[in-house]
Amino acid sequence: MGGIGIFERNPQKGALKALELSTAAHTSNYTTVDREKGILYSATLDALHALKIDRNTGKLTLINKTALSGTGGSFISLSHDKKFLLVSHFATGSVVSRRLNRDGSIGEIVSKIDHEGSSVNPDRQEGPHAHMALQAPDSQLVFVPDLGIDKVMIYQISDSGVLTPGPIPFINMQPGDGPRHVVFHPNNRFVYVLAELSNFVEAYEFDPQKGPTKKIARIKTIPSDFNEFSKSAAIRISQDGNFLYSSNRGHNSIATFKINQTTGELSLVDILPTQGEYPRDFSLDPTGDYILIGNRHSGTISIQNIDSKTGTFEPVDLLEAYDSPVCITFVKRSTG
Repeated sequence: MGGIGIFERNPQKGALKALELSTAAHTSNYTTVDREKGILYSATLDALHALKIDRNTGKLTLINKTALSGTGGSFISLSHDKKFLLVSHFATGSVVSRRLNRDGSIGEIVSKIDHEGSSVNPDRQEGPHAHMALQAPDSQLVFVPDLGIDKVMIYQISDSGVLTPGPIPFINMQPGDGPRHVVFHPNNRFVYVLAELSNFVEAYEFDPQKGPTKKIARIKTIPSDFNEFSKSAAIRISQDGNFLYSSNRGHNSIATFKINQTTGELSLVDILPTQGEYPRDFSLDPTGDYILIGNRHSGTISIQNIDSKTGTFEPVDLLEAYDSPVCITFVKRSTG
């Protein structure tokens, strides 16, 4: 079974009510939303889908489907002007910008860049594996962590959607790190890189015009005495900018770090269980009061209440997902 599960959320209690498993897209690796138009975009291993959202019922209707220009769609995001879709291809190690048509449908390829290289892990880094493509806030820069070559590639996106190397073209990570995702601080002065294979977070000073200008921190996301299998997955920052969270698949936990908003440095607060196995993705709800964790292998969504003072959280509910939850996206319901 596969598809996109639709849930209704109670923002006061944090609870979810299952509504439907939509098969408008047969499966999904990652999703992003144009909230103004009410369109959900989804990437799978071989295709992209544009789906119209019924804001009253949550029902999804296919607008169009198009084949990927690479293999293994691992992440998609929108350019700031909502005119282009940014897609990373894990298997083929490439990043693409695609034009979005006025009706929200996915159009032609504007720009495609194929990464080259490898790194020290022969099982996971035999070649490039672009894992994310995300435009930095208030910036023309697009960050593309590539797990296979231990670099975060940085591009500029033009008004016409063309990608070219940025002023600082890449961040060099440590051999075997396997960079997966990045997140930007709300003050837009810092960027944080999550390394999947080594389970570390690195922090950098960030200039919206130049890019990452200085490395300021490197910190482990799992206990130092944990020697079993674990891979970092998702990374988020609280709305107030006080806390950074990262998930650990294997250790089955989320690490909470306090952010020094003056220096960008991180200090570990706690590492707490996710109530399930293999937390590939999690999201902080729009109120900032709850964290929702998708436990892929146990097929559950864990809802936990966040203490805004400490950044830690405690379980509220655990519900069965329709299948294996790999991405959690919020859409505001219509009030009309």
